[in-house]
Amino acid sequence: MNLYPEVKRYEKREGYFEHRLVQLLIAHNKISETVTYDGKGLFQFVGEEDHHQAIMLVDPKLGEEAYTIEVTEDGITMKHSTKKGAFYALITLYQILSQMPDKGIPCLYIEDEPELKVRGYMLDIARNKVPKLQTLMAIVDLLAELKYNHFELYVEGLAFYYPSFKDLYHTRMTPFKPSEFKKLEAYANQNMIDLVPCHNGLGHMTEWLTHYPELAIMPDGMFMWGAHRSASTINPLDPKSLELVERFYKDALRSSHSSYFHMNLDEPYELGHGKTKEVADQIGVGQLYLDYVLKLAAFMKKNKRTPLIWGDVLNHYPETLEKLPKDIIFVDWGYDKDYPFERTLKRLGDLGVSFMAAPGTSSWNSITGRTSSMIENIKQACIHTKRNHGLGILLTDWGDFGHLQTNVISLPAIVYAGLESWRSHTSNTNSIRYFIDHKVFNHATHYNFGQILLDMGNYVDLEQRYMSNGTQIMSILWQAKYFDQNNLAKSIKEAFAKHPYGHDDFYKTIQPRFQMWRDQVKRCIARNNNAYLYREEILLSIDMLEMLISIIRLQNKACRGEEYIKLIKYVKVKYVHMMRAFIRNWKMRNKFSKLVESVEPLLIYDKYIENLVPDVMYQEYTSVKH
Repeated sequence: MNLYPEVKRYEKREGYFEHRLVQLLIAHNKISETVTYDGKGLFQFVGEEDHHQAIMLVDPKLGEEAYTIEVTEDGITMKHSTKKGAFYALITLYQILSQMPDKGIPCLYIEDEPELKVRGYMLDIARNKVPKLQTLMAIVDLLAELKYNHFELYVEGLAFYYPSFKDLYHTRMTPFKPSEFKKLEAYANQNMIDLVPCHNGLGHMTEWLTHYPELAIMPDGMFMWGAHRSASTINPLDPKSLELVERFYKDALRSSHSSYFHMNLDEPYELGHGKTKEVADQIGVGQLYLDYVLKLAAFMKKNKRTPLIWGDVLNHYPETLEKLPKDIIFVDWGYDKDYPFERTLKRLGDLGVSFMAAPGTSSWNSITGRTSSMIENIKQACIHTKRNHGLGILLTDWGDFGHLQTNVISLPAIVYAGLESWRSHTSNTNSIRYFIDHKVFNHATHYNFGQILLDMGNYVDLEQRYMSNGTQIMSILWQAKYFDQNNLAKSIKEAFAKHPYGHDDFYKTIQPRFQMWRDQVKRCIARNNNAYLYREEILLSIDMLEMLISIIRLQNKACRGEEYIKLIKYVKVKYVHMMRAFIRNWKMRNKFSKLVESVEPLLIYDKYIENLVPDVMYQEYTSVKH
């Protein structure tokens, strides 16, 4: 029997309990009757005095999220101490029933509870892609099936509607609304998931600083990573900065009943420079940062919230960690397979800091994910959080550079983090594909979609070198805006003539896989609307990866003659279909605003492809050849 996540104790016993009704009749108590999960129609709840085949009993000795299930020939008994335990018992019972088509349930005994208190997922809704409410509700359904209990929507700038700043919005903007947040919170709470506000208030303030430039540490921005960056960090020494942040934090708090609030406060690149240099030279950047954290933490305490902050700054100034109050949760993020969770989390544990680890989905800065990095990153985060008595994990799903990856690409990571955070098990990596096929796509026997997604994310292992927190395919998108728009062909040739994706060894290895993946996907059946969207997203992701690699291949000197002409003709047709599919999927999953900003680099290549003339080139090629 396959149970997701693995249970703590599973004991199979002799005999079967047979029930012949369409629905299982379950007698509940005053605690379990507050749980609305109906096993997708398989459960019908009745009073204890009515005829029933299963019963839910309160056992105060069990932990908050613990439960037991006992199946005998006479019926089923589930025990719990809270509604969370009752909910998780019903989730597991549904999984058992869904694997018993003959209505016979083997006698068994299960004891279960999670290894981590907090099992969280964070989705970036600030990098152009603001999901529709129904998209987020579908994510909640997935998280509930995997027994997550914490969900965050990352916000920077004006991706959320703050009533106190209504004059900053215009009619073309489509932020996530407080009313939508409240509806999502109610739905998440029904599924035992805490919807936690997540709003940045120090770094990542570029959009705010376009309206309040006087609050920037460096109003003209700074040069880093080989390019000029607009101002992104608010000046923590200016009282008006704190006033601004507290004002929009207060708007966010009004929409939430969670006892937590993620303040973020990460990547303040300009901190210690510009307007803050003099003070930083006196007290240190770490203390300057901590002073600001403490002011906002006091604000949260006044509003009866426990604050979370990202750990990147204080990790660079470890002497400040001892000064961090115990009621602030330190979220240590690292997204590569070699991020040293074993060192950073041990230090936090030794100091008694309340912490969570934040691995990543490894989907952003990619088109089809990074499977091996994702698995190792999540595994290490879970292992060392447990070893060092951390609160839990927060799986992060970012949208860097326009959030061009489709939703389905994050699916393997969401599944694996759910399995591993509830209970580490050697079979969890194998269970990724089984869960995706059985529980997401409703396939009873065939294992296709899950394996295809994992394979698609493995293509990066063909690269000549490991790229931290990204993939080389993204270079073609990063560089697009720097091209000479009046001479795209020359700019693209100069940029990618030696790109490793254009080399024979890589291209001739990866190219056959595109059609193989497509053929496999087309043989799979999507049995509901959300699964159908996932299926279309897989095909779209394959097309995007193929088109970008094909553009690179066209620049390589080894691509010439008939291959060159055929590839141009193919790309000219396929790219148009890809763009239409991308826009169609975006509109189905997300709000429309900022779609144009996301597809801008794709449109630049569309213009380049449109101006290629394969027939003329073929005539020139044949005249030279003969």
